[in-house]
Formats: sequence, C-alpha cells, structure tokens
Amino acid sequence: MHFDGSDSAAVSASFAAPNACLPHRPLVMMMDPKHLFKKIRNNIIKSGFGKNSTRLLSHQAGFITWDMWVKAYQWDHATNPSEVSRIHHVLTDEHLWPNNGQKMRNRLAEDVLDKEMLHLFKAYEKAEGHNGGSLNGAIQLLEATNILVANFNDCRPITTIEDDCRKRNAKALAWFTSWEDKVMAEEQITAVIKWKKLISQETRFDMKSSVLGFECLVRQKQNTRVQLKHPVPLWSVSPADQATQH
Repeated sequence: MHFDGSDSAAVSASFAAPNACLPHRPLVMMMDPKHLFKKIRNNIIKSGFGKNSTRLLSHQAGFITWDMWVKAYQWDHATNPSEVSRIHHVLTDEHLWPNNGQKMRNRLAEDVLDKEMLHLFKAYEKAEGHNGGSLNGAIQLLEATNILVANFNDCRPITTIEDDCRKRNAKALAWFTSWEDKVMAEEQITAVIKWKKLISQETRFDMKSSVLGFECLVRQKQNTRVQLKHPVPLWSVSPADQATQH
C-alpha cells in the first residue's frame, strides 16, 4: 500500500513511507526482528532430504538442513553428558522438535540461531574431521544470524551514527542477499528449484525490512538530533524493545 505493492520500491526507499501528519518525519516500516528469527528457523526446519521436507536450502558453501542442527545437538549431549559441560547448555528437545505452540516462542528460535549455536557447530565440525566440511553452509548462515540476534537484543543505546552495530547488520544482510543473487542467476535450474534452494521470498523481504528499516530509523534519529542540537541518544530503546512496541 505504501510502496505501490512493489518490493523493490520498498527496498529502494529503505522502507520509509510518507507521513501525512509529520511530512518531515517519514514512517519506517520495520519488521519485528523476533518474528523474523522464527521465520528463518522455520525455513530451516523445512529443509532436508526427507519426503516431508519442502525445501533443500543450498548455499554455494553447501546444503543447510535441519538435520545438521539435530545431529549437532545429539553430538553435544553424547560428548558432554553433564548439562553444565555442554557447549550449548540451554538447548532442549523443544528447540529441535518444537510443536506448533513452541514454534511461537521467541527464545526457542533465537537459541538455534545465536552465537552459542555457531560455537557448537564449529566444535561439531572439528569433531567430524574431513566430514566437517559438509557443515560449511550452515556455519556461514549462523555467522550471519548470530549477528542479527545479538544486535536486535542489545539494550545499549546507539549514540553515534558510526556505531558498529549498523555495519554488522549490513554485513549479515549482504550474506543473505549474495546467496539470493547467486541462486537466482543460475540459468540451468527451474524457478521451483530456486524456490527450494532459498529461504522464502517473504522471509528475505522481512529481513531487508528489519535491517534497512532499522538503519533508516537510526538516520532519522540522527537528523532529529542535529536539528534539535541536543545530545540525546540516537536510539533511546533497544531494537528488541522497539519491536515489542508494534
């Protein structure tokens, strides 16, 4: 509605739409990051080689399947029987085999995409030896998602336009965008195969909304700060708090 139904127009505008009440302050259409993380996790759950899998996420670095998460979890439990000694000690069966109600819980999604999950995958990769290379695609995905999970849960205010959080978010988004661009450029495969190799178009769009919308909001705060000539933080609440207000 705000961008004439065009995804590309929304991205070009950094998800900023005209504000009829305050023309000098555009409305920023930013997807709730918490919902985004659940959608990313759900896409991975659907990815695999089994007959019930509707996707087979395929990055240039390798396949990305939910079975990798399951096996890393099982390896951690087998290698470290004591809960306190486990690499990712908060993981439970609910994380790996969530029912419909559990899929709505934010923490269960974030825990399988955060830096602790990345740490577990790297340890599991090392333990697998030569076979560990099959985890490269998943590890690269986690290197991107752990940045977003950390930044959108960071309660510290952004006080300068040069804050490194923005650069890390952009790097994470660039990884997903590069993955999309390379798959879409493959001329020898059908549109259906392309659809299966990527996370859903809706999820990719929501990720751009979260990252670019956040960037736009920070810049809007900077402009307001300059106009007021008052040293207030650019971001007075955390991204996570902001998301819960919508």
